[in-house]
Parts: sequence; structure tokens; C-alpha cells
Amino acid sequence: MTSRAHTKEEMLEMMMQHLESQPDYWNNVKEYTTLEKLEGMLFSILVMFDGGTMVLPALDIVPHPHPSDKKYHIDEDENYWDEVVINDTSLHDLYCARKKKRKDK
Repeated sequence: MTSRAHTKEEMLEMMMQHLESQPDYWNNVKEYTTLEKLEGMLFSILVMFDGGTMVLPALDIVPHPHPSDKKYHIDEDENYWDEVVINDTSLHDLYCARKKKRKDK
């Protein structure tokens, strides 16, 4: 077989399979509360974006606002979204730090 890059469709399929497996996994964890399961699933999704799964590399999150949004927000003297990678940090570590801060309050 000749090595090649995954197609866009293959990458989307791998990501969707991983995401679709999460509810079943977390639903079957019996020793956790519902909240702990939901937090676990959120953590797992953030790990996926960070590239911490065996099947997926890190994935960028980039906002793509409507073309007219920037002018509208400027006209309204509001901040606007720009097309920039917003997850250039470890999302699951950030989540844990934010969760700890909430609990420490």
C-alpha cells in the first residue's frame, strides 16, 4: 500500500467515531455521579482537541464569523471575532485549572 494523507472525509469519520463513542463509555461508568460523568465526557472531548487520543492528532478550533459580522460589530462599537486558532494551549489542562478555581471559591 502506498502511504497517503487521510482524506477530509476519513478525518471527519474518525473524529465522529471518537465523539460518538463517548456517551456510551461515560454512561457505563457506574461509580461516578451524573455530574462526574458529564465532566468526564467534556474532559475527553477537550483531550481529543489537544491530540491526546490514540487515533487523532491535535485539532485546531478556529472561529469563522459571517463576513458581515466584523463591520457590524465595529459599527456597534463592539468587539468582533477574528479568524485565529483559539486553542493554542492544552484545553484539558485549562479546564482542570478552571474547575479547581471554581471549587476553591
